[in-house]
Amino acid sequence: MKHISFLCEHSAEYVLVHNIVEILSHEYDCIIPIFFWTTREGTSIASKGMGCNSVKLVTAYARRPKVQYPFDTAIQMKVNALLFHAAESGLSVGSPVLAGVPLANNLLQFTMSTQCSWFQLHKPANDARDVEIRLALDGSCVDHDYDCSAVEGPLTIDEILYTVRNNARLMSWKEAVYGMRYIRTQEDNEQLWFLRSGYRPFYLVIPS
Repeated sequence: MKHISFLCEHSAEYVLVHNIVEILSHEYDCIIPIFFWTTREGTSIASKGMGCNSVKLVTAYARRPKVQYPFDTAIQMKVNALLFHAAESGLSVGSPVLAGVPLANNLLQFTMSTQCSWFQLHKPANDARDVEIRLALDGSCVDHDYDCSAVEGPLTIDEILYTVRNNARLMSWKEAVYGMRYIRTQEDNEQLWFLRSGYRPFYLVIPS
């Protein structure tokens, strides 16, 4: 039986942002969640508001929970091959790339207190391909077809904090703006697949 989505990535973001900020708050006092626009967060007035603070940058992609029927005992999520290119780009600018999915099997279970599962994405050893992961509602992995060198998780809270602590490079706001623009558009290698695909990350900016 086919797995079907009951919400979109943008809806999933509302819960995922709340969840990841709550997790990062175990270690950081200030976490700024943003959906980057060059003409908004990338402007000079936004830059002046950041002052001389150095920041860490975390890139996150919302994934939709898919089910075979309402109240299914497990959900399925897909990591599209294009996101592995984003992971490679993120790591090149010092930003770890995460993918998160709310652990909800119907809309009535989709609230701000819904728990989420998180994965860190890496450059795959071989050609990138779509990856399917099946999760129980407690976040444990039921089944997968992924190369664990490319998809790491589900991550514990400590593993998420470790990833940010050790893999997110301290950078200037100017560098962070460049990184967010680079991850989204891949302008330097003329591959606008990411812009065309419709996938859009949100970012967590952590001032020093």
